[in-house]
Amino acid sequence: MRSAGETIASLERQQVIERALVEARAIAPLTAARALAGALKDRPGVPIEKLVRELRSTRPELFRPAASDAAPRRVGAGVMGPAGSPRSGGPIAAGAGRDDGVLRGAMAGDRKSLAEYLRRRRGM
Repeated sequence: MRSAGETIASLERQQVIERALVEARAIAPLTAARALAGALKDRPGVPIEKLVRELRSTRPELFRPAASDAAPRRVGAGVMGPAGSPRSGGPIAAGAGRDDGVLRGAMAGDRKSLAEYLRRRRGM
């Protein structure tokens, strides 16, 4: 049975490990903590922060990219809307001679209107 001092030291070490992993932006903190625990057993005198940096370089899949490593996010990037939506830039958005009611229905997602829109679009 462990003494109270050993238990406290173990809990404090675990807290330091968890804090270091959060600061390093770990995606899988439990997996990273287990890998870190193995490294601590092999090299007990090495600071935890250094071990986290080494783990980040050897197992980058366990961590999110640093803010400076990440690609810049574009505002509005994502899936394009339907061809008739104003933000798609398609021919229907430009008003290429389509019936307004069909266009509204296609944009609203009404099943019947969407089917009519698709029929007319095939006829292009």
